Amino acid sequence: MRFQRIWIISLLAILMVLTSCQAQKEEKNSQATLQVQEAGNQTVKITGLSQGDVLISITDIKEREAKDMTIESIRSSGEIKKNSIKGILLQDLLKDYDSCEEDFSAIQLVAGDGYSMVVPLEIIKKRDIVLAYEVDGEPLEDKAQPLMTAIPDERSMYWVKNLVEINLMREEGQSLARLIIIDTAKDHLEAVDYTYYDAVDKAIAVEELFTYYDIDTAGKKASIKAKDGLEKEETIEVLKTGYFKITGKDTPLFLSPELPKGMHIKEILTMSYQSDAFISLSSAMEIYEKVKIEDYDAIELAPILKELGVMGEGNYVCTGFDGYNCVLTAEQLNNSYIYEREDAGYILTYMDGEKWSKVKGIETIELEK
Repeated sequence: MRFQRIWIISLLAILMVLTSCQAQKEEKNSQATLQVQEAGNQTVKITGLSQGDVLISITDIKEREAKDMTIESIRSSGEIKKNSIKGILLQDLLKDYDSCEEDFSAIQLVAGDGYSMVVPLEIIKKRDIVLAYEVDGEPLEDKAQPLMTAIPDERSMYWVKNLVEINLMREEGQSLARLIIIDTAKDHLEAVDYTYYDAVDKAIAVEELFTYYDIDTAGKKASIKAKDGLEKEETIEVLKTGYFKITGKDTPLFLSPELPKGMHIKEILTMSYQSDAFISLSSAMEIYEKVKIEDYDAIELAPILKELGVMGEGNYVCTGFDGYNCVLTAEQLNNSYIYEREDAGYILTYMDGEKWSKVKGIETIELEK
């Protein structure tokens, strides 16, 4: 009898263990199924279409005809990296909505952690934007899921991982009315110490620069162009967190504690935002053709104004750092020159009758209201 009782107890114990294992197995299977379902339910949001905002499932993207390609990207150091990727073209996706990339002035790519990158029209016109889900024959790593963007032969900063949103942006259509000289404007602001790699340089806050010149920050983006031809669109939110480094290497250099070093923009030439434009004359002097004016190496102002869209009809108020100003006609401004003098900064010089007149420490050129 005693042995029978032991046998029954042992049987019950075995049944309990088997039941527990089965329950754990079912729970694991349930969790795995849930994870698969969640992965299948992932979406990327597209805003700016005429039909309104749309959500595209990752499953739908992966079921489309894929492109396999080998592309090169350029790191901030100048190093060229080659990768094989698999995905679809954004251009092909937009066709479903009777749109194309060129319909928009810029395209903002937004990651799940809030990081974003704006692709300017200049790149949109000449490059493909790839929505990739495999790199070098492997699925994206977890932190890069569900998609990663890639743009062939452009900076690696356009490789946005963990893509969750694509904002299609249209031109706001505001013409430029004021040109601000960064080289002069910086002297109005307090420069702070900023550690850049192993150097401690001086920098000015972009938000303080906007405040000093009473610039409305309600707009969405600014266009930045570097001396080497790099053009980049940046959101106003990111700009307001950033600085212009004004001493040391690669100045003026835009950087922000919110951005990785590879996203910094070296040797800025211009920045355009709504009706204002900034220019670094130190950068301009290195890339524009020079002529001799009163024994100084000078550059013409007309090509700069034309490129920025400042030049037009009307009169222009040209103001120096000391507050002195003069009013020039569009024709006079079109025949003006800029040169640097050690004791007076950058000088705007123009023909006034038969002699050269000057605005020392040129700070702003503004369409007369």
